[in-house]
Amino acid sequence: MTTQDRIIPGTDDYSISRMPDHARRSWFGVAVQRLGQISSFSQFLIGSALGFGMTFWDAVLAMALGVAMLEVVTVLLGMAGAREGLSMSMLSRWGGFGRKGSALVGLLLTVSLTGWFGVQSGAFAEGLHSIAGGPPTWVWALAGGVVVALIATGGFVSMAWTAYVTVPAFVLLAGYCVLRYLGEHSLAELTSGPPPGPAMTIAQGATIVAGGFIMGAIMTPDLTRFNRSPGDVVKQTVLAVTLGECGAGVIGILLAHAAKSSDIVGIVTSSSGVIGTLILVAAIVKVNDVNLYCASLGLVNAVDALSRKRIRRVSAALGLGLAGSVLSALGILDHFTSFLTVLGVITPPVAGVFVAEYYLVRRWRPGLDESRAKGELPAQTPDWEPRGLIAWAAGAAVGLTVDFGIPSLNSILVTFVLYLLLARRSRPRAADEEAHNSAPAPATTTVVEFRVDGRTEGGCFPMRRRPVHVLLVCCLSASVGFVAASPARAADDPEIGTDGWVHVEPNGVVLGRDPYYPKDGNGGYTVADYKVDISYDPACKKLVGKAVITAKTLQQLKQFNLDLQGLQVSSVKVNGADATFSRADEHELVIVPATALDKGVALTVEVAYSGAPSSIDTPQGKTGWQALPDGGAVAVGRPHSARTWFPLNDTQMARATFDLTATVPSGWSVVSIGNQQPSTTADGRTTFHWKETTSAPPQSIAIGIDRYQFEESKLADGTPVVNAFAPGGNHELAAMLPEVMDFLKATFGNYPEDALGGVFLPSAIGSTTPAQGRPFYGGDADLNTLIHAMAYQWWGNALTIKMWKDFCMADCFAQYATWLWDAKHGADLDARYRQIVESNRDRPELWATNLEDPGAGKEFTAADKGLLFVHALRERVGEDNFAKLLVNYVKINKNWWNQGWYDWELYAKAATQQNLDDFFAAWLHSAKIPEDKFLYPAE
Repeated sequence: MTTQDRIIPGTDDYSISRMPDHARRSWFGVAVQRLGQISSFSQFLIGSALGFGMTFWDAVLAMALGVAMLEVVTVLLGMAGAREGLSMSMLSRWGGFGRKGSALVGLLLTVSLTGWFGVQSGAFAEGLHSIAGGPPTWVWALAGGVVVALIATGGFVSMAWTAYVTVPAFVLLAGYCVLRYLGEHSLAELTSGPPPGPAMTIAQGATIVAGGFIMGAIMTPDLTRFNRSPGDVVKQTVLAVTLGECGAGVIGILLAHAAKSSDIVGIVTSSSGVIGTLILVAAIVKVNDVNLYCASLGLVNAVDALSRKRIRRVSAALGLGLAGSVLSALGILDHFTSFLTVLGVITPPVAGVFVAEYYLVRRWRPGLDESRAKGELPAQTPDWEPRGLIAWAAGAAVGLTVDFGIPSLNSILVTFVLYLLLARRSRPRAADEEAHNSAPAPATTTVVEFRVDGRTEGGCFPMRRRPVHVLLVCCLSASVGFVAASPARAADDPEIGTDGWVHVEPNGVVLGRDPYYPKDGNGGYTVADYKVDISYDPACKKLVGKAVITAKTLQQLKQFNLDLQGLQVSSVKVNGADATFSRADEHELVIVPATALDKGVALTVEVAYSGAPSSIDTPQGKTGWQALPDGGAVAVGRPHSARTWFPLNDTQMARATFDLTATVPSGWSVVSIGNQQPSTTADGRTTFHWKETTSAPPQSIAIGIDRYQFEESKLADGTPVVNAFAPGGNHELAAMLPEVMDFLKATFGNYPEDALGGVFLPSAIGSTTPAQGRPFYGGDADLNTLIHAMAYQWWGNALTIKMWKDFCMADCFAQYATWLWDAKHGADLDARYRQIVESNRDRPELWATNLEDPGAGKEFTAADKGLLFVHALRERVGEDNFAKLLVNYVKINKNWWNQGWYDWELYAKAATQQNLDDFFAAWLHSAKIPEDKFLYPAE
């Protein structure tokens, strides 16, 4: 009596036999199952775990790495399942492990999937408890486990009906969360903010993703054995993995950043209410029935392999469902991250062994091919395959113990390569030799058969073994190189410069990285000067450049970073010697000098680069390099403009002098910050030279390329002025500069720069950029724009912020200069202030800005409330104190210290000898309208 005779086919689902052609399903039916398996709640969990411990882009990178490195494995395993009609644990008998070795595989899958079952049963219980209350969560977990177990006992058919309901509902829920919950937050804020929880490295994140995804990959044959062709497998993988898993994961990342929490159940409950929670609970049921179904297949195979006894898959599913429910009640969900990390290292070697054996070594393929034609299992099956077990153990050991690289990828590659080496050194079995003698095949060719609608069609695809090995070595090298260059890992080594400037107060208090732009700047050194030499052709928009950065190390350095976005680097020299370099993230240039650098030594870095510069999209519009309608270009804006055209340490803390040499075709001209030096012309090209000897923050370095007309003049005190006008530039606005400068010097004190002037363009360039000494004005600029930009030379360039959350501390005072100008010309500022306050009392959106910390993406839009704060402060401290604050706060920073709101509050209280704590709390640290005593302090 065969197994099929003794087990009910409808519920057994051919657990230890081949899937017959008549039992196979349509592409859509299996696709929905797989989509429900790997694109729902589990990916929300993984995404929220990443988002809680990583920045958005690091989390996306970790997810992409974890998915990409295993998607090919998924396809290969899935195609084998469709071709042979066998589950993963059954395939491993002839896939490098042997009969009894496959029992170990089955038990590993059973334990792992039962653990996943427990994890998600806990989430299921939390969701129901949040809706209905009543019994404690452990009771809900047990009850839910029984329900899922009953679904899993029904096999593929009952799970399919569950998928048809839960998958569309989950897609709708994901869309609703995006529109409802994420719609309340700025996308720029969510994608640029720091991680809300304890930091996680990219390697750790990729391992977690791989840990969650690897079980989906290993389980693939359990479902694809229902497929009719390998082509169906490929389509399903693209849909379920690339779109489903990544889409749900990214939403989970965003939700974690928005809610500042990794509690995905709480997030969904708060954002979508009872219906959303019910949908989430249903999605958990869908994932869990597949987990339990596949776990039961592994257990049935393990029992059969070890004892040759057949147990019912239904009984196995019920027993494992009870075990998983108990694990859930015991709180396995609390150990989610550590569980996945270990799982992501131990399980992948199974795939490495199988792919190597099934597709390349092919020791047992002749028996599989022969028996498949008859719908039977191979007549011969090895009890043990030591090579597979050794390779598997070695791969797992490497993944668990080796620090560098991505552990899951390391374990797969080591296992794959080691199995191939062991197989090559082994003598083939007699059965192998007989099979190969009867059916010879070229050593460099893999034979693949495709099943289409129950028919078999053969085809050959050349596959040379040597390139495969080379590819594997390259992949392993890429894994090692990726983490070696990873900023997150670099920060762990005190002799490696950190990615992201760590702010430290003079009293030693560590403020950490900029919370809005944590990757801004780099640690380990301080820059004194940038010398940039570029050539640019407006016709082809191509830039070729060389930058020489003069710096000093602040610590021992084995490697360090510069910031450069979008351009290609051809060479790097450190102190005259060639250095190795790589790129990381969007803008990191990671440099490894030939020899380690000692602390406190001079550092000269020479970078050769080229390419077509491009702009950066920000919530305020484009910043950085922008092509102009007339063929010219400008690089302006904040933040992060300079990194689009030369490498630098892109943090406001890194002020430095700047020397630019720029060559363009004759007829074109170049303007920048600093003083103009003599230009030269040769061979139809003109070289312009600009030199800024006053240290400038990166946001204040700018360049313009156009057919400029230069006008030179002097102020009454002898200060030289150089204005540059593109065709159509506003000469009338430039003519106001002397009068404006006289007013500002009387208000803020002596002009703090050596160079003075402006760049006047005919077209709009977004917001005017107050580049140091020489702002760039678009065609829409007016007198207020001129006043603000020049006031920024005191409050913004001379007095530079520490972090971008402090932006209003400088800029709002610069903008208040326009009010002071109006007052000089007869405006009643008190009446203006009162009118604005009273007309906006019932507009909470105006008062909702926390000036001290407005939030990433909102730092440049705080001026409406900020102007009111400055005027209220003027009324609070009195005219004399206010006038002294405007002059002296900038003056005491003549050494170009960076300042923040905290520094301003301390200074203002000390300079005025007034207790301003309540006033500052109401205006700077509150998100509501201040009380009248703070709105009208003079009264």
